[in-house]
Amino acid sequence: MAQTQTAGTITVIERERTKRGWTQGDIGSFVGSTYSAVSRWEGRDRKRRPNPQAIKILAKLFEIEEREIAEDYGAKAKHVRRYAAG
Repeated sequence: MAQTQTAGTITVIERERTKRGWTQGDIGSFVGSTYSAVSRWEGRDRKRRPNPQAIKILAKLFEIEEREIAEDYGAKAKHVRRYAAG
């Protein structure tokens, strides 16, 4: 299970994106968003998060569970399925 990260640490999205050598613009294009939205998702305060559809796409791209992304933004385990399911 993924650990919920705290402010000041790298997000799951940023970790997975940089492992693949992708830019924030690349991720934005993959999910139908913008590089600036991805930048906000990767913000250290985690005040902005991807919408449920973007989480589904990101999980497939990164070959990880939707739960790992959702939990990174503070979604509690019992709410993750609902959040990630959209």
